[in-house]
This record gives sequence, structure tokens and C-alpha cells, in this order.
Amino acid sequence: MIKNLISLIFTAVVLFTQSANAQKVLNPTETNWVNEAKTELQRALTEMNMSEEERIRIIERSARTLKEYGQPPAYPTDKIPVAEMMDMNFELCKRNITELNDWWLNLKQISKDEKIKLINAMQIEVVEKQIELILPGGNGAIQLSQEAIGNAFGWNIVEGFNEGEENDARSLAEWFKTLVERNELTDKISLLINDEKESLKKVNEDRTKFKITEAKLRQKYKMAEMTTQTMKGYAGSKTAESGSQTTTASSGSSTDFGTSPKKVQPINVLIGTWRFGFNDSGYFYWTFNNDGSFVFSDKMNEDSEDRTGKYIVEGNILSLYNSDGCEKILGKYPFRIIDNEIHFGNIDDKCIERQLTLNHIWKK
Repeated sequence: MIKNLISLIFTAVVLFTQSANAQKVLNPTETNWVNEAKTELQRALTEMNMSEEERIRIIERSARTLKEYGQPPAYPTDKIPVAEMMDMNFELCKRNITELNDWWLNLKQISKDEKIKLINAMQIEVVEKQIELILPGGNGAIQLSQEAIGNAFGWNIVEGFNEGEENDARSLAEWFKTLVERNELTDKISLLINDEKESLKKVNEDRTKFKITEAKLRQKYKMAEMTTQTMKGYAGSKTAESGSQTTTASSGSSTDFGTSPKKVQPINVLIGTWRFGFNDSGYFYWTFNNDGSFVFSDKMNEDSEDRTGKYIVEGNILSLYNSDGCEKILGKYPFRIIDNEIHFGNIDDKCIERQLTLNHIWKK
């Protein structure tokens, strides 16, 4: 009798210990709330045109939601994407000024015929509202807006941009030649350099101001997290998609939300691993993580190391930056998801190796 009683007590203790140590899995509704909090946080850290008040409101709300449901902190430990983009814009503007100044000095020293030859040898690319000038012997592309070109060179943007990118580039080259004939091209470039210098000052001012904002955002996240308590039993909980596949909406939860389970939504449609390749030759694997980072794995070629980078998704535009081999080049990839496949549109990426590698149809 005593033996049986001891056995029952021992079994009860074991079961209680296992239950106490079991990691809670959020139900689908709770998982939706957690994922929405992460999505909103990512939006507050990546969107350029958002007020400080709106960023703070989103960040505080996201921090509280994640803490309540036992999730780890999601605020980046390093510089946030908005600040990184501002730094990239600053560096791009500095490079534009250097390239334009070299172009201006060169044009001042050569004859009219040589100027025409130089313009004929230039590459001019028009992508949406951006214009890139690639000079023979230059050190990089000069990236300018339609507005900057129109203001400095007196080019009629409305007429110049109504026939498509190829004709736009051709008409701009012809306008440069017209300015050469009028002996006005070097003066126009000088004007453009001055405009870019003013832009550089503005970009630097905005970048400096945002450093204060960034420190405030980090502090607001920490304060919201510190003043929020994790709900009882939710410490270290897992989301539904990372928990057991057999877990139902009610298992492991003491809360009845009075609603049918919703489909769990990821932070964005690209989260996860995608692949391109063939059975015979192997595959490339492209993994997008929740924290705004990605990893590219080449399994087609032996001894290839994984490459990493960062990304932002805004609408249907995938922006890649700080990626291995293309650290200071921003690539923009318009995309559509069709039947679990990524299809790219008109890619804007001057990192040729990255563009050629990624411009395929990727399957999940």
C-alpha cells in the first residue's frame, strides 16, 4: 500500500515538473498579434517618410505586445535601416559631387569635337525617376533625379520623359550636345555641382538630426519593455508556426479569445527560404529572416561561402543593401509572388554580380 502511494506521488511530481517546464506555444490568434507587432516594428524602423511621433507610438506598442507574450526583444542592436539608408544617401551624394567635378574639369580642357565624342561614349540610363550617367574612365555612376537634371540643364522633363526609358536617354544625350554647341554645358554642370552640394548639406542635417531620434526610439522601446509584465505562463513562449504542428488553438492556453483561429501571417511575404536551380547542377538558396537580414547560399559550386546582407520590403519593392561584395550599392527589385514563386520586374541594381545572380524565378 505504502509502496503504491509512493509510486503515485513520484509520478505526480514528474508530471507536474514536466508540465511546469513545458514551453508554451501561442495559439494562432496570439501568434497573429505577435507577428503584427513585429511587422509594425519593422515598418517603423525602415520607412523613410514617417513622423517621429508615429515611430514612437508603433515602437512602444510593439515592445509591449512582445513582452506580454514572452517574446525576446526585437529592436536591432546596431544601426536601424532608416539610419543606414541616410548614410548611404550621404555617401552617394558625395560620390556624385566628386564625379561631376571631374567631368567638369575634363570638359573645360578639351575641344568641342572631343566633348561630343565624350557624350557619345557616355552611358545614360533612365529608371523611373532616376537618371544615371556613366562616364568613360569614371569611377562610378552619377545617380541623379529627374528634378536635378531638369533644374540644372534646363531640360524639359515633361517632353523628355514621355516616350520610354530608351528614348529618354537618347533625348538627354542630344540635349547635352546642344549645350556643347551653345558653349553652355560646363556652366550647367557647375550649376548641378552647386545643387548637389546643397543637397549634401541637407542630407547631412537630416542624418545628424535622426541620430537623436534614433537614440530616443531605442530608449522608448526599452522603457516600454521594462514597464510591461509578461503574462503568467507566457515566458519564453513559441509562436504557432515554430511550435508543434499538432498544437491546436486552445492547447497550452488558458485564455479563450472567443474567435476562430486566423491564418498566421509572417512579417512579410518573403520570410523563409527560396531556391533556384536544377537537380543535376544544384541550387541557390535565398533566405529572408525576420530581422531584416538575408543569407544567400550557393550549393551549385563547391567551396562557396554564404553571403549575407540586409533588406527592406516596401509594398512590392525589395531593396537590398550592405550585402557582401556590394556594400555601398542599393539594389531595388520590384517583385510579385505567383504560386509560391518570386518573379522580378524591372530591376534597378548597379551591382551586376548580385543582379545576375538573383534575377531568376525563385521557388519556395
